[in-house]
Amino acid sequence: MTRYNTSFLPEKKSSSKKLIVIGLCAFLLLFITACTSNDTLLMDEGSLSPEQIKSYKQPELSAKEKAAQKQYELAMKYFDGQGIEKDEILATQWFKKAAKQDHPTAQAMLGMMYYVGTTAVKKDHSQSINWLKKAANQGQVDSQFMLGTLYLSGKDFAIDTQQAEKWFQKAAEQGHALAQRKLDKIKKENVPSTLPSS
Repeated sequence: MTRYNTSFLPEKKSSSKKLIVIGLCAFLLLFITACTSNDTLLMDEGSLSPEQIKSYKQPELSAKEKAAQKQYELAMKYFDGQGIEKDEILATQWFKKAAKQDHPTAQAMLGMMYYVGTTAVKKDHSQSINWLKKAANQGQVDSQFMLGTLYLSGKDFAIDTQQAEKWFQKAAEQGHALAQRKLDKIKKENVPSTLPSS
């Protein structure tokens, strides 16, 4: 019997392991593509109603909203030091750019930064309230809760139960559990309600 030199061929075990790894990589690539795409690979759009298709697709952002979102994301990277050197001054500049374009989370961040004071901004309670209200008026729930807390605490601000109740109510309507507890506490302490009954 003639023997052939097969040393140049890969071993069967190694070859099958490589195929498994390649297959897994291909599956992961397809899965990631499906998860990050507005279209889904798991559904045939022809079998869905227009309402269902609309509910599965994320709404398109306007160019202004996209710019503000990117500015906010860059600000967060500088603020947290995510992949770049932490720099509160640059973070603040980018937060301001996004906030001036009505990005509610950037407005909330500025509000908090002005409340506590940072290396980039001096403590300024009027600026804090200004930015928190802008964010809260756009439905930013954490800003609504923070405003309620500030107005109720009497720390750095005059106590204003009417404003506290207003902002806690707005946050509670969005499912903010702590805001609901604060509202319950206000009612339990028999603080007269200043909100019109619904």
